Amino acid sequence: MRDPVIISMMLLTLTTTVAIGVHSYWEARTQQQYFAYGQKLRWFVLGLATFASIMSGFGFVGGPGLVYSMGSASLWMTFAGGLGIPLAFLLVGRKLQAYAGPDVFTIPDAVHKRFNSQAARFAVAIGILLGVLAYLGAQMLAAAVILESVFQISYVQAFSIALFVITIYPLVGGIVAGIRTEVFQGLIMLGASAAIFLFALASGGGMAEIITAVASDNPTLVGPWGTAPAMLALSWFFVFTVGITGMPHSTSRFLMVSDPGQIRNGVLLAAIAYMIGSLLWMTVGFAVRAHVATGDLPPLDAADEAAPVFLATYTPRWLAGIAFAGVISAILSTASIFLNVASATLTRDIPLSLNRPVGNPLFWARTWTAVVSLVAGVVALVSGEFIALLGAVGFGLHAAALVPTLVLGLHWPRANTAGVIASVSVSIVGSIYFFLAQQLGLAASLGWWVPKHGFASVALVMLLSFVSFVIASLAGQSREASTATG
Repeated sequence: MRDPVIISMMLLTLTTTVAIGVHSYWEARTQQQYFAYGQKLRWFVLGLATFASIMSGFGFVGGPGLVYSMGSASLWMTFAGGLGIPLAFLLVGRKLQAYAGPDVFTIPDAVHKRFNSQAARFAVAIGILLGVLAYLGAQMLAAAVILESVFQISYVQAFSIALFVITIYPLVGGIVAGIRTEVFQGLIMLGASAAIFLFALASGGGMAEIITAVASDNPTLVGPWGTAPAMLALSWFFVFTVGITGMPHSTSRFLMVSDPGQIRNGVLLAAIAYMIGSLLWMTVGFAVRAHVATGDLPPLDAADEAAPVFLATYTPRWLAGIAFAGVISAILSTASIFLNVASATLTRDIPLSLNRPVGNPLFWARTWTAVVSLVAGVVALVSGEFIALLGAVGFGLHAAALVPTLVLGLHWPRANTAGVIASVSVSIVGSIYFFLAQQLGLAASLGWWVPKHGFASVALVMLLSFVSFVIASLAGQSREASTATG
């Protein structure tokens, strides 16, 4: 590529990100600051940071590709995510915020305070850590691909730059650096989304003309379910509305705010911003499909080429530069926050659950940030495409492991530690099983069972996790009652 405008935008984004992170060192001098922003988040920062971390690089690149290949089916995913943000606030936001304090600033902290159980804290911490590790390698690979394409350097060089940038600013400044860079990155992503949406509409003569062109080629694409089975689209809707509640990198923000009013305004901003990002997802995918249908573009070799081809063909260079900066921003913001979550889990949550708190926690927080990043980087570099598949596991594992504990556990008086442990265990076993069965093909080669009629395995694991939480809580309460009366 080596376009000077795009290169300049990318360099500006990378250097500004690192500079903000390094500057944040002076305000990340305690555990409360390093892991929870001093619990002083304001609504504007909360909203933009939440949007930036949820709308990852998948939304900018993978989203239009899904629309190009599956039509309306993927809209049950992206617009559901916009609804999931305020739903998370209604279901758990106010409850979590009530637990926030100088000794509660992570999700496992809140779980321990609710159940007074180190076993519950440990189970949730393990579920979070495994989900984070599943995400990080895929994010690093995505960043390396973008940098390799823009700078025309070797893959190893691009990966080294990605690894350095992803690691350095959360290591130095903790969540303070992560959230402040997310505000910067979120502004880039929001501006790029709005501008590209308008250019996409203009390129096809408006949404009505675009949809007409797509329908003339393949009317199924613009139907309510697209080319996917109805059960798949509906299960996506369930996962991406309710499932966002279990995303630790966004839900933990509720513990970083002292004023409930700040949460309401921040959630509203995040939802609006996410919807704007979803407009890019929808219009670029349909616009490229329309241009292919009318013969303006040749059919794409791969669906994920939809966004890059559109940017190269139908937008000015300055907008393409902003868009590529938005893509790398989306990747960096998601990866850095997950690093901070992993660091908090290893430095605070797991040691406390074992009654072995660490000395000099900030030293160990930074050490674990570097270790987790290097391990994820080495595995990603060695394993190639295999590690990218794990990204699909991360969302499902977090959703299944945390949603029952947060939604039921914080509201249901009969919920207990047994329910937490059971639901987390089911989520881990179920996520690994379906990864092996579907992603690695054991269902086809060995006949392993998978859901029928297109129902998403992630949704099934979430449902099983809910059921196991209820059954185990009731059974655990019965055992406690029998012990007390015996």
